[in-house]
Amino acid sequence: MEYGNSIFTTVEVEVNTNCNRRCGYCPNGVLGPQSPPQFMDETIFAQLLNNLQRLDFRGRISYHFYNEPLLRNDLEELINQTKKQLPAAHPVLFTNGDLLTEERYLSLCKSGVEYFVVSAHGHQEHPSRPRQTVLNPTKLELTNRGGIIPFLPTATEQILRNPCFAPSEMLIVTVSGDILLCYEDARKKFVMGNIMDKSIEAIWTGNQFVSLRRLLSEGKRAESVDICRVCNNLAHVHPGKSIHSEEFWDNLDIDW
Repeated sequence: MEYGNSIFTTVEVEVNTNCNRRCGYCPNGVLGPQSPPQFMDETIFAQLLNNLQRLDFRGRISYHFYNEPLLRNDLEELINQTKKQLPAAHPVLFTNGDLLTEERYLSLCKSGVEYFVVSAHGHQEHPSRPRQTVLNPTKLELTNRGGIIPFLPTATEQILRNPCFAPSEMLIVTVSGDILLCYEDARKKFVMGNIMDKSIEAIWTGNQFVSLRRLLSEGKRAESVDICRVCNNLAHVHPGKSIHSEEFWDNLDIDW
């Protein structure tokens, strides 16, 4: 995959804050729903696309944080805008699949979604589709979400010596336009900046962000922020990973 001039390879944007499920291994099951639910304002989304267009972003872009993106009835329009401004980017939709009807699937494909990753948390069946992978809970790579999930273990000393390249490769944008250190920060504690105040380039090259990325890439999780000191995520110990293992993406039939 070619990434253009971008300084990261993946963008995950929280287009809304709510989810229709409360899974025990998700922060939503522990923290509860945000009240009232929010939807990303069109001016923030436009600012994000303008920033990414300037960077000639060509990587994966998805529309989730800990939300269910299909709760946005205008999701197709957001994806249309994405493809219009970022024609070489790759929209991939992560969803629990509860609202993914055949009509919605076809509509989203038409709008520009290249692939669907369905996490079937209730072990529900989904029809076979050419652009879709269905993951049952037994296939999910569970983490303690920065220590939020109580029944999953916190990091051992050995884990803390492993590097983490997630903040070096992934841009996490919240519904308000904040850029977070990492997608594991469900409480949104570690904000590096806001795209309505500064450019993405300025935030990405800010002293705090650069310093934390360096510590994590050097395997110094214990010297980083508190969520990193307890996080048991080992999905990004090598460069080039994004959410799932390299084998997961290699096995998907995506012509990138």
